[in-house]
Amino acid sequence: MLVKLVVENLALIDYLDLDFKPGLVVLSGETGAGKSLVLDALSLILGYRASTDLIRHGADRAMVQAIFEVETLPPEYADLVEDGQLIIARELNQNGRSVARINGQLVTASTLRGLGQILVDLHGQHEHQSLLQVEKHRSVLDQFAGSETLALLEETARLAAFFGENERKLRELVGDESEQQRRLDMLRFQHEEIAAAALRADEEEELLATRQRLANYERLHFAVGKAYELLYQGCDRLPAVCDQLGEAVAELTQVERFDSDLCVWIETLQDALYSIEDVARSLRQYRDNLTYDGGTLQAVEYRLDLLTRLKRKYADTIAGIIAYGEKVAAEIRQIENSAELIASLQQEQAEIVKKYQLVADKLTAKRQAAAQELQRQVAKQLADLGLRHAVLEAQVRPMADKKPRRLGQDVVEFMFNANPGEAPKPLAKVISGGEMSRVMLALKTLLARHDVVETLIFDEIDAGLGGRLALAVGQKLRELATTRQVICISHLASIAAMADQHVLIRKEVQEGATYTRVKVLEEEERVAEIARMLDGQVSEISLEHARELLQLVHAK
Repeated sequence: MLVKLVVENLALIDYLDLDFKPGLVVLSGETGAGKSLVLDALSLILGYRASTDLIRHGADRAMVQAIFEVETLPPEYADLVEDGQLIIARELNQNGRSVARINGQLVTASTLRGLGQILVDLHGQHEHQSLLQVEKHRSVLDQFAGSETLALLEETARLAAFFGENERKLRELVGDESEQQRRLDMLRFQHEEIAAAALRADEEEELLATRQRLANYERLHFAVGKAYELLYQGCDRLPAVCDQLGEAVAELTQVERFDSDLCVWIETLQDALYSIEDVARSLRQYRDNLTYDGGTLQAVEYRLDLLTRLKRKYADTIAGIIAYGEKVAAEIRQIENSAELIASLQQEQAEIVKKYQLVADKLTAKRQAAAQELQRQVAKQLADLGLRHAVLEAQVRPMADKKPRRLGQDVVEFMFNANPGEAPKPLAKVISGGEMSRVMLALKTLLARHDVVETLIFDEIDAGLGGRLALAVGQKLRELATTRQVICISHLASIAAMADQHVLIRKEVQEGATYTRVKVLEEEERVAEIARMLDGQVSEISLEHARELLQLVHAK
């Protein structure tokens, strides 16, 4: 339930702080006073598109806050609730940026829209017109039919999705045969080319190392040989490093008896001598085994060129080429085995269609039963609203084909007749504006019993009505407000008199600036506003009529 609305700098509203009561809340005021601005503010809270045109002239931003009391929410929104409340705030800046928060947590506008559909059912003049759209009729009937029908709808949607996916796969498999053969030829060529290369994931690094070694054979041979001579043989009349280390060890050994500390250095030099002798032997072995083979270098260059060409065609790495080859092989197997796959998919499709048809037939039966009950209950509601002979019939017709569809296989269209003795005709062709308002209210009264939404908002649902009909609409709104919070913008005194809370919206000019003001009316203030709504002005006569009207409606 909506308990508070705070608005800052929204169009003509500089500041508004309004507490809402349960039951029927009526907003009234003269034309142009700004009643629609309250709906604009709520629309922002509910995630509707925000326009910078709504920001008050001279202000940098507009801000709207609303507090809702909630009992339960779907799991995806449950974490947003704190102490049974949702505090929703939305800020609109001149740069067009909109920021939304729920209990201080940043959320997207789409999250607001999803949550808003659970919190508030907003019906304006355009919503009445939605009844003229045949495609909307099915959802109204399904909502009235209840949870079992909605569960069947979920199942038809699931099965229809499976059917569509299988249908897509079959189209790909049973596509143009010549195109499929061309695809197969190309895949086979790619697979053979990759398979013939006999790739190894790490071979490119090995090939590059081999090429570098062979391309620099002479430098390697000379450097290794020179290092061996310097370490073990000596050269250019210079003694070998090993010989010099040996002499150093011998010299120190001769005098070791004079200073025992020398033994540590002797051991270090001896270890170094052994290590250098090992290195020298390894260098000699490397030099003796180092050979140059021009054929090997050419083969390496050819192999690297092949890898480069394959990488350009298939992937950036050898591992990627191997993976691509495996993918190609799998697609070849799929195409070559397409006959088996097609048969398997066709069998699966037949099973899906069979299951779908069972569910769709149950859904049709539920809709037909709901259509009969809806017609009966709407007739009672419309009789209460002054349309005693009106008939609203939900016609359930089969679609032209039995293809699995997400919403089932039925076309639902509302047929209407307000005059006895005539057959109902398509609602869009025969209903008047006044009748449309009452049909919408009748439907919402019925649907409220199946809906979890706590707050219903009606924008001028009384348009085109007056006299006893307006009183009947007010009574219906009051009845609806016994189980839901109902907020209604109205111009009719007979509806305003039904309210549990009456809010006046007026416009005033101060120091050359225009402001929209909002006030919850006390008893005498309410009498004066209803008097204005009755006669367009406040007089002793209109005040007396207003008091009589209030006494009349609240005595019932």
